[in-house]
Order: sequence, then C-alpha cells, then structure tokens
Amino acid sequence: MEATTEQVKKTYPEGTVFTMLKFELSEKDHSSYIGYVSQNTKTGKVNGVRVDSHYPKRVWRPEKY
Repeated sequence: MEATTEQVKKTYPEGTVFTMLKFELSEKDHSSYIGYVSQNTKTGKVNGVRVDSHYPKRVWRPEKY
C-alpha cells in the first residue's frame, strides 16, 4: 500500500530549518556532538559546511540527539 501525500505531510513548528549536517565529537569534552553551519546572506538559507570550508561558519551543538 502506497502512502499518499496527505498521509506523509507533517506539521513542524514555525521557523523550523531543514539542512543536512555531519556531526563530529567535540574535542573539548568528547561527549557532545557539533556541526558547522553557514547562512546565505541573500536567501537566508542555512547550509551545513565542512570544518575546512572558506565560507563564514558557526559551530552548532544540538541540545538533544
């Protein structure tokens, strides 16, 4: 049985951002995960970036995982 688009639709809180990130263990405490993100200044879209990327980036640490 195939799922229809109505069955697949989910509701998310306003302001939810979807992006693909890779996480690595923090070098400071080795118990939490961190990821790197950059925001496009023209569109406002948030993208995951590599640690060695030349784009301006910020460290993002999820609170729950």
